[in-house]
Amino acid sequence: MERKKLKTSLRITAAVLIGASALAVGANGIYATLNATAENVVPQEAASGTLSLRLGTGADSVGFAANIENLAPGDVANRYVDLTNDGSLASTGLSLGVTATGTASLISDGATSKAVRVSITSCSVAWNVTDGTCAGTTKTEVAAAPLSALAAANSFVGTTGLAVGGVAHLQVGVTLPEQSETTVNGQLPAGTVQGGEVALTYTFSETQATAGTTHR
Repeated sequence: MERKKLKTSLRITAAVLIGASALAVGANGIYATLNATAENVVPQEAASGTLSLRLGTGADSVGFAANIENLAPGDVANRYVDLTNDGSLASTGLSLGVTATGTASLISDGATSKAVRVSITSCSVAWNVTDGTCAGTTKTEVAAAPLSALAAANSFVGTTGLAVGGVAHLQVGVTLPEQSETTVNGQLPAGTVQGGEVALTYTFSETQATAGTTHR
């Protein structure tokens, strides 16, 4: 009987010790687990693109470097420039804004006077600057408008954007509309368009084409 009690006591003591050891191991955060990982051997690269619009002179043209002198009502002076998307991203939202400073009557229409107008026409190929003809397809991008109306950006209506490396061949027309004035005894009329001068800065803009999702 005493021997059975001793065995039972030993079993209980051993069970208590094993349980206490397990609790101690659990309390210290030590567990026996298996883990596995996987990773790409060659790192994947993620690079951002660039959006860039370059303004250059058209073929055989001097572009905006040639000033316009002695405009008379009805005269049109054409200059030829190229817009190139030389970034790595396609574009949309082509537009033109013109900053004009100088004689007010040449910037905004008056009661009886008409200000200088600017228009933009594109050609699908390079313009012939000798006679201003296009051997391809023409599009009216910005209709002729007074300089004051071009102070804010005006969107192109024909060519909405450029692909990477795309080029827009543009004819920039500057005209003083037909109108009548009378100079009396050498005295120019009030608000005259004669003898004035404006300085023009053309700002062409584009925006990033619509973002997309790719799958490879």
